Amino acid sequence: MKTIESARTIFQDLAKLSAEKRELFECLLKQQGEDLTQLPIPLREPSDTIPLSYPQERVWTISQLTPDSSVDNVPVGFHISGAFNVKVFEQSLRALIQRNEVLRTHCMIQDQQATQSVRTSVEPWIQVINLFDLLETHRLERAIGQATEIAQTPFDLKQDLLLRATVFYLGERDFVVLLVAHQLVTDGLSFRFLLQELAELYNANLTGVLPVLPEISAQYADFSIWQRQWFADSLFTPQLSYWKEKLQGAPSQLKLPISSIRQQSTHKGASESFKFSAQKSDQFRQLCREQGVTVFMAFVALFQIILQRCSGQDDISIGTLISSRNRRETEKLIGNFSNNLLLRTKFTDEMTFCDLLMQVKDQTLEAYSHQDLPFQYLFERLKNVPKFQVLLLLRNSTIAQSFDLNGLEVQNLDIDLGLTRMEMNLDITDDTKTPIFGKLEYKTDLFDTIVIQQILQNLQALLVCIVEDPNQKLIDIALLKEIHPPQWDNAIQPDQRDRRQAPDGDRSFTETQARSLRFGQTYWV
Repeated sequence: MKTIESARTIFQDLAKLSAEKRELFECLLKQQGEDLTQLPIPLREPSDTIPLSYPQERVWTISQLTPDSSVDNVPVGFHISGAFNVKVFEQSLRALIQRNEVLRTHCMIQDQQATQSVRTSVEPWIQVINLFDLLETHRLERAIGQATEIAQTPFDLKQDLLLRATVFYLGERDFVVLLVAHQLVTDGLSFRFLLQELAELYNANLTGVLPVLPEISAQYADFSIWQRQWFADSLFTPQLSYWKEKLQGAPSQLKLPISSIRQQSTHKGASESFKFSAQKSDQFRQLCREQGVTVFMAFVALFQIILQRCSGQDDISIGTLISSRNRRETEKLIGNFSNNLLLRTKFTDEMTFCDLLMQVKDQTLEAYSHQDLPFQYLFERLKNVPKFQVLLLLRNSTIAQSFDLNGLEVQNLDIDLGLTRMEMNLDITDDTKTPIFGKLEYKTDLFDTIVIQQILQNLQALLVCIVEDPNQKLIDIALLKEIHPPQWDNAIQPDQRDRRQAPDGDRSFTETQARSLRFGQTYWV
């Protein structure tokens, strides 16, 4: 029964069973000493139709709303110093794409359903641009400008190769490398695996040795078929019940300090960077160890305090992304495995920061244990699911640390698309050794730069405050800066199209201070 062939038959049968029959079937197998979770992901037959995985389906569905947009492009850029061998890089990129089928994948419509098709072999999309004709002082600036334009070029999901590479010659030992992938074939963690494999291939090809790479026992297309069979409706039933109870009564959206009407927002985005001192970073990590929480959980708590203050709401839901890789075959497989998770926290006046932290810890662990339910499945079947407005991500290394090329100095080069799907995205990097840093991305149609800066200033001040005394009550914590836009449209319900103006700032403050005065500080609703 443990052969690939028998596993394929079992998973095909599972997809046809109801929840009750599936449970009975699994019990019978356990009595025979078989564990379905230990069966290998079966390899597909050449004639099999390959469905989109659940993460791919989410990306595809959303992308159809803006088919000519590059908002789902994922660019990474590097400034490389040293004897970079472009021919070996091209050779390595070709081997990477040949090794990972997902990088040779494109979409097609079959029986009115989006499916994926894998090309047998393709030539990599790579462009080499020589900037020697420019003054040396202008080359890096021109490379960044051209790289941004390339990164902003939309992909055609039905025919394009969904990974692009561009190399800019700035000098004999000075290069810029740009890689752009589409979210249909990668997620944040996958891109790091992609870079690690590409670096290993480059280093090996440069020296003529065999690369040391993890075995691919099942390709992403095999995973997609298996996922649709294993995670059928019958398996989602108990997870759906959990999320239905967990999100019961949650506000449909956060009243963020926006400066424009929500329905008019586009994907135009910008970001503001921040960095904590080495001392405060270490103290914060120590606090997390003492409280038995992760740095991610602690930042969720900090960010939710700020959102609670500037919204005036005591029930705060924010989102995060998780890359579901709970199978040996998918542990380091390149592809999109991400899913949206909502983290809900309820505030009370008597709550201390430690109380909040424990609630966040419990909610996060529960969400992780119910991560398999695709967010779009949840959204389709439950009413009043909180809007996925605010995202918090934490990374444990920089992109450049994943792209380790022998004998070369590799530095991150920020390539900004100027686009975002999220209203706000707090993106944090903590490698546990150097100071914690990050950026807050935001929709420029919704938020003024001053509001984003106020949020980050408060984040800095709040971290210092809780490090000094994590047992203080939240009601006693006063934030550093008022968080308010020049126009306070959040006082208006989302379905109203009329705009109330506040020409007199002092008068507007008087009218609203009674309901926005909390915790010894004033924040505009």
